[in-house]
Amino acid sequence: MLAKVIIENGVKKIQALTADTGTGAPVGSYLYLEKKSNPQGYLYCDGSTFDETVYPALYQYLGTNVLPDWRELGAKGAEKNTTLIFDSTETDPSTGQAGTQNHDVFTQGEFKDDQLQDHKHSMNSNSANVYASGSANNGYFYSSSPDAKTAETTDCRAGTVTRGKSRAVFIYIKATSGLTENQQENVLNTINENNSYSTTEHPTGKKWIDGKPIYRKVVDCGSMPNATTKTISNVLSNIDYVISIQGSASNGSVILPLPYPTTEASNNDSIQVYISDNKTSLNFICKADLSMYLGYVTLEYTKTTD
Repeated sequence: MLAKVIIENGVKKIQALTADTGTGAPVGSYLYLEKKSNPQGYLYCDGSTFDETVYPALYQYLGTNVLPDWRELGAKGAEKNTTLIFDSTETDPSTGQAGTQNHDVFTQGEFKDDQLQDHKHSMNSNSANVYASGSANNGYFYSSSPDAKTAETTDCRAGTVTRGKSRAVFIYIKATSGLTENQQENVLNTINENNSYSTTEHPTGKKWIDGKPIYRKVVDCGSMPNATTKTISNVLSNIDYVISIQGSASNGSVILPLPYPTTEASNNDSIQVYISDNKTSLNFICKADLSMYLGYVTLEYTKTTD
């Protein structure tokens, strides 16, 4: 998943860096199902609202937390078809003939209600028993024979809307970046852990130049030595390569970096820090009494077990 953690109104959120941050179908793609169900990672397109903190990738993609409402609707390709259909002002490049069809162009997400194209009917009859009924703009023709009228209409499906043949399905939109709802919290926890400092060893999420994962551990060193050497044993295990040793020590008013090189010619107040005993122990050497300083050291390293 390619994402970053942001804080919005005091709440941590995962913000996808791209619309499609998962595997398979991209966020925003549709799924048609025969039965109504709750497929993992998808939301039913019924025009309801969703929680953008749970589905940040879909929120970024749609630009809103309102789901599309696909109930009663069928999909139609957006934008103008310039290869198969031509209106009266265009010329078919393959035949050189002007087109006679009108465009019904849809823009992104546009809804158009059902309608019947304006048209008219003509009737020729040699019979005197043909009558018109209704107003000039809303009427019908019929024969003087009631049976003839019935025979004409029985093969038609009358209704209040004009539509083609269709079959109902349930439409869902992909809402997650390859993550289920409860995995969002797990990702946040993992990111928080990788960015945190702890006295317990944990992976940083970074890799060393040889491709091995980098681990981090903070060591509580306690007091610095009093003009002697101090060893903290069994700090590390299975160490392959130590990338960094750095920290600080403070007496409450002065903060010294660890290791601490001195500018004094005597070098009496320096603090040397190194790892020994087959990369398991952390050592300090002080030539002066620096026991009033309490310190922490952060170690980053790779392991032989990876």
